Amino acid sequence: KMPYCSERSIDILVNSGAHQYLEFKPLEGILLWTGEGLRAVPTSRAEVFRDQTLTAPQKRILMRFLQAVMQQDESQPPSASAPSPATSSSLLIPNKQESFRELLHRNKVTNELEQVILYTIALCGKADQVTAEEGIAAVQLYMKSLGKFGQGQGAFLLPLYGIGEMPQAF
Repeated sequence: KMPYCSERSIDILVNSGAHQYLEFKPLEGILLWTGEGLRAVPTSRAEVFRDQTLTAPQKRILMRFLQAVMQQDESQPPSASAPSPATSSSLLIPNKQESFRELLHRNKVTNELEQVILYTIALCGKADQVTAEEGIAAVQLYMKSLGKFGQGQGAFLLPLYGIGEMPQAF
């Protein structure tokens, strides 16, 4: 498992001082397998706009979706009775039994962007089994993790000698 920079386990390591016994390396990039082969996935706003594989409308859709996720009130789970302050529309208001994939489709996210969001940002292994609320929470965690330990750093930290070192640090 790759820990997000803003994950609770990383906060516990730092607060307890156990991080002094570990060395971390930020994940340098994320690759996604598509029908055309492996492609690099942009991991920051600047990389999204520099990316040559995404069209301008896809970039706008992606940025609009990510901004709406970050503007979502995190203290309350999204529901139909509490509209999102991010937009006047129902962009991120999931229906009760809606999957995250269905929420993405409803928000006009293209299939290519859907793969990027599901598999590299939200880390959804079984996309149809992830509820919309769980997917939104995963994207929020990813966005909070970007740049937490320095500008330009990705959202994931990797223990230099493997994930098995984390419990040994305690």
